[in-house]
Amino acid sequence: MIYHFNQTNYHTFSVIQDNVLPSRSYFIPYSSTDKLEGVELCEKRYRSDKVEVLNGEWDFRFYHDPKEVPEAFDTDGIAFDKVPVPSCWQFTGYMDPFYLNLRYQFPFNPPVIPTTEKVGRIYSMIGYDIGVKPTFITPKDSYNSVGVYRREIEVADLSKIYILSFLGVASCIDVYVNGAYVGYSEGSHNTCEFNITPHLREGANELVCVVHRWCNGTYLECQDMFRNNGIFRDVLLRVSDSTDLWDINAVTEKRDGRYSLTLTAAGLSDTEVTFTFCGRSVT
Repeated sequence: MIYHFNQTNYHTFSVIQDNVLPSRSYFIPYSSTDKLEGVELCEKRYRSDKVEVLNGEWDFRFYHDPKEVPEAFDTDGIAFDKVPVPSCWQFTGYMDPFYLNLRYQFPFNPPVIPTTEKVGRIYSMIGYDIGVKPTFITPKDSYNSVGVYRREIEVADLSKIYILSFLGVASCIDVYVNGAYVGYSEGSHNTCEFNITPHLREGANELVCVVHRWCNGTYLECQDMFRNNGIFRDVLLRVSDSTDLWDINAVTEKRDGRYSLTLTAAGLSDTEVTFTFCGRSVT
């Protein structure tokens, strides 16, 4: 299958997200309270009958030099490796782990980031702890590398609504399904969700994700941490009915020694919602 990858999202300052669903409260849906009964908190994500966890072995192709990514990316003609998802490509053999505290791995010139050329001269504090003065260095053969992920999704019922959720990707992600562009997101520790229903067909479907080492959003992530990359948190496929809930909001207020609770909900379609709650001192 042929893909023509977006070449501008990751370095266009005005693009933070594209076709990403609105932010919402986090919850894992179940079709009934009976199915939820007895499920431990840490297992709810993995045992829901309405969520397919896409973790596991994915196809992966790493491009140290981004200029080597084919203009027409043919998944039928590419030799893929295998990597576990979630993971960081620094810990699966593709780059060395890189720890930084105060600076960037590329020249500081916001919002400009390296695209296809070598990184160039950067500010270095290596050796500062042993008396070496800060200086400028030119990293050898350092690029804004690209990782391309692929896996298959099986779809049995096209009457459902399919929401794809990435809980963490560094530094950014372009999403494609069956050769078509779906959307883009940056902000590596934020969840991004896409409605992929229009792009699906019954049976096998190809999901392709393109991850860049750095994007404009990297300027907001200069922290005391390892600067790792990849799909590093769970990937979920929520399989929903049109009557399912999309968002829930709870507002509490204390007045005259009593608390009130106001609940609102948004569904995937226009449907009636009834809340049932219980607890001590509930009136």
